[in-house]
Amino acid sequence: GSELEWVEGAELLSLEGLPLEAVRDLCRHVLGDGPQVQQVAEALHGDTLGLPLHVEHALRQELEGGAAGAASLPEVIAARIEALPPGARWALQAAAVHGLESPLSVVGAMLKGESGIEGSLEVLEVRGFITRDGPVTRFAHPLVQELAYGTIPVDARRQFHARLHRVLTQSGA
Repeated sequence: GSELEWVEGAELLSLEGLPLEAVRDLCRHVLGDGPQVQQVAEALHGDTLGLPLHVEHALRQELEGGAAGAASLPEVIAARIEALPPGARWALQAAAVHGLESPLSVVGAMLKGESGIEGSLEVLEVRGFITRDGPVTRFAHPLVQELAYGTIPVDARRQFHARLHRVLTQSGA
C-alpha cells in the first residue's frame, strides 16, 4: 500500500513505463535503422523498464560514447556527468549549488576567471543536462541537479558555497 491511501479524496495513479514499441521507435530515431536497433531496444527496455527519463539518459550515454547497460538511473546520470569535459562539469556543479534554476549571471560570477563558460553551458544544453531561457539556466530534471551536486567533492563544495555567498551578497540578493 501507499502512505497516501488514507488521504480522503486522494487518487492513486500507477504509471507504467513506455512499451517496447515506443522504446524501439526512440532507438530508431536516435540510432538509425541499423540491424542492432531491435537488440538495443529490447535490452534498453529491459534495463530501464521503459521509464522515460532512464531511457533518455541511457540513449544519451550511448550516443556520447559510454556503454549503456544495466545500470540504475542515478548511475547512468552520474556516469554522464563524470564523462563531461572538465569545464562543463564545473559549470554544471556551480549551477547545482545555486539550485534547480540559476541566473546565468550568477553561474558566470561563480566561475569568474574560468575560460569558455559559454561553450561549457552550450555543451550542457546540447547534452540535455540544462535548458536556457534568456538569462536563466534550468536543470532538465531535479534528479540531475541533485546528482550533479552530489558529484562535487567536499572541499570544492565549500568553495562553491563561499563563491555563491559572495556573489549574492555583492548583488544585494
